[in-house]
Amino acid sequence: MNPDQIKQYVRMLVLDGKYSIEWQHIKQRGHHVEEYEIKTVLLHGRHVPDRDHPNRYNAFGTITPNKKILVVYTLVERPDGMIVVVITAFED
Repeated sequence: MNPDQIKQYVRMLVLDGKYSIEWQHIKQRGHHVEEYEIKTVLLHGRHVPDRDHPNRYNAFGTITPNKKILVVYTLVERPDGMIVVVITAFED
């Protein structure tokens, strides 16, 4: 899939509530990111494949002029269908 197709697919999944956020990892690292910020970036941000990890993607977005967020995610097939799994998210 190209970045536009990835974004549209992720958007559809997130709007359907088919996502999971790895809060333990995010909080352990001391990142201060809210769920609405992650969802905003997944819905409206720029999506690109991760250069270093196959099957991972990065979404970039601006929440406020002073807060830019990077969301790292993967797509996971589960018995009930595909979901977006947010691996981490932080201010970029």
